[in-house]
Amino acid sequence: MNELFVYILDTTLREGELSPGVNFSPQMLESVGLALAELGTPRVEFSVVYPQRGGRLQDVKSVMSAIHDSFEDVTTIVQCRAFKEDLDLAQAMDSKGCGAYIAISEEHRKHKLHGMKVDEVIERLVNSLDILKEYGFNYRRAVLEDASRFFSLYKGEEDTLENFERIVRSVDEAGATTISIPDTAGLLELSQAIEMFEFAGKITDKELAAHFHNDYGNALGNTLAVVSRGLAKEAHVSIYGLGSAVGIADHYEVSANLIDNLKIDTGENRNYLMKLYTTFQDVTKISIPWNHPLSDFARIQKAGTHQAQQLASPRGYVPPKKLEHDFDNKIFFQASHLMSTHLVSKLLEGYDLGEDAAREVTTVMAKRSALLHRKLSYKEIQSIVKGITGLELPHTKISQYINPQKAFYLLKVTPRVTTEITEKIEALSGVERALETFGVYDIIVEANANDDIRRRLEKLLGSDMIAISPLIVG
Repeated sequence: MNELFVYILDTTLREGELSPGVNFSPQMLESVGLALAELGTPRVEFSVVYPQRGGRLQDVKSVMSAIHDSFEDVTTIVQCRAFKEDLDLAQAMDSKGCGAYIAISEEHRKHKLHGMKVDEVIERLVNSLDILKEYGFNYRRAVLEDASRFFSLYKGEEDTLENFERIVRSVDEAGATTISIPDTAGLLELSQAIEMFEFAGKITDKELAAHFHNDYGNALGNTLAVVSRGLAKEAHVSIYGLGSAVGIADHYEVSANLIDNLKIDTGENRNYLMKLYTTFQDVTKISIPWNHPLSDFARIQKAGTHQAQQLASPRGYVPPKKLEHDFDNKIFFQASHLMSTHLVSKLLEGYDLGEDAAREVTTVMAKRSALLHRKLSYKEIQSIVKGITGLELPHTKISQYINPQKAFYLLKVTPRVTTEITEKIEALSGVERALETFGVYDIIVEANANDDIRRRLEKLLGSDMIAISPLIVG
């Protein structure tokens, strides 16, 4: 590993909940919080809870308590406004750390803080840090919201380097252990991001935190740039990059890059990154985006030349660490108009049919896919192979190579089964949704088509199961 150590701060349970349509139940908070702690994420951040708005302090306190009891090295953090009322709530939540934020740019001070002056901002931050010290927080973060505007094309007349230096120096002297200089509006390109952190690093030797928004798609690159140069000690991330507007840097993309490619220690167990994402998907029902590095699409190859390479050596198109940790050394292929004869040869391997048969099957399958303008289903593959070779190609043989298909599991259960069972079914890995019906079948489960799903359904339902009928879809 590189001599650098970087603290990953995951803010899914705070920043992530600012993403439109995202709301975490207490059960989700606990499942995701514990999954992050199990991964070894050093710092996990939560929103401040406002009882007057219907929030329950105990919901978050119980999650933090569960993390503290089992994972002593994880620092739980609450970020809140630089108001004493908010700081009091943070203390009541029993977190190990607290971040107090206030906007420092002219744009935000004028329009969000009713014309607050720079000196007033400094006073608020200093007073907040004094309170955090009084409350015994060992982790005290000063969050200089909209700091990036000082280094962008969109700075105001008062967004000068002199004012920026005054603010940073003030929170340093007031006892901040970490200073966050976020790119709140996603304004910065790479050289500007580096300049901002280099400038701040000459003023203070306290930890600097990188929190980049993704408005121009620069969050990942900027985060990695300042972290890999040793300019930032703390990198803010969230699952899928969820956050306000278009979000921030993605947890997997930052952590995997640091560990695999830059050899920088993050304190996280690389083996658990995939588990974190599947856990999040299972408990929140927010699917991994199609273009995310951990999506099903990432492990499926359509192009024939790529298929040939990956059948011989998967590392030709998949980075070794991703293949090992994220895909469990398993790559799937698509039966399309571009498919490779090498793939068909693998499907027919062991049946002594010869190369001519493989080429003929490939040609027919490619033509069929081109005519239908889609990939072929398992049944279509079986039919073509049988028509040309007479071979009844088993479903299990196809599933070794062709990407997994979806299935509907049609369940008949005893009358005492309730909605609670559908919730437990939906919590199973690989299950997308479970629906109660009032027809021939009592519950319909949409999930991956594999025997493991069926076994888990049978184990979960036990004596409540009357019948299960999987329906494989092409």
